[in-house]
Amino acid sequence: MSQFQAFKEQVVKTAQYLTEQGYLMATGGNLSVRITGQAAFAVTPSNFDYLKLQPDDVCILDFDLHVLEGQHKPSVESGMHAGIYHARPDVNAIVHTHQVYASALALINAPIPALFDEQVRFLGRAIEIIPYAPSGTGLLKNTIVKPDRINLDDQSAKIDLAYRVMSRYMQGRGLYNPKELPTLSGKLREALEEMNKDISNLIIQIARIRNVDVTYVCETLRASIVAGLKRRYGSDTEADAEITAETGDIRVFLAKKVVNQVSQPGREISVADAQATSPGAQAGMPWRREVAG
Repeated sequence: MSQFQAFKEQVVKTAQYLTEQGYLMATGGNLSVRITGQAAFAVTPSNFDYLKLQPDDVCILDFDLHVLEGQHKPSVESGMHAGIYHARPDVNAIVHTHQVYASALALINAPIPALFDEQVRFLGRAIEIIPYAPSGTGLLKNTIVKPDRINLDDQSAKIDLAYRVMSRYMQGRGLYNPKELPTLSGKLREALEEMNKDISNLIIQIARIRNVDVTYVCETLRASIVAGLKRRYGSDTEADAEITAETGDIRVFLAKKVVNQVSQPGREISVADAQATSPGAQAGMPWRREVAG
């Protein structure tokens, strides 16, 4: 057994949990954990289906990005991870997701606002946006670990805490629809509404060009989304999507059966995991949740 087995298992468990919760989609995003007592870390492989990830698939790198263990190409963001670990000895894990709220805020260059007192206490009044740099490049690494940024207000520690605090808040209150999050800035809400208008206009234009009914376009789009979810989560996955042409709203759902012991991950969810978002869930009950981006 590998000397790094425990760290690899941590990466696998966390990656799959984040995928199931909707914070990682397709092969986007990456995460790592520091190897205790060594200048090394365990990181997810590049372009890999996280639901199929096994401990042996996880890569072990030193801070110079030399591969110590692993059969796959490591994440293209490994340099960023190594840079943060080297600059911040107190950081023990890094999570990089593409979830909808942080992504939307980054696109409009708006810091993540304080949602409640606990966030202000531990994270400060806002999580700032760093300047753009191409993915997987030395420029991105240097932008993130720039001395006056990495030390100012403990930014990387904030990123880790922000994920935990905000995800707990969102899961506990079921906040998966942006319109249900009253604390989002007006600027973000306007951006999301503008995006919905673009989707609505696109659906209408396609229907006009193809000389078909709008409902046909919506059904075709819905079928494509469901097919993509089945490719992502497994062919046995119960998935659905709701598309409103008039508003451009697209809502995506996964449906499973609550069981005591999961034997079919695509169709079943454990009682404990179901109760994380639906406190009243019991074995034998159907479970449905909206997928967060």
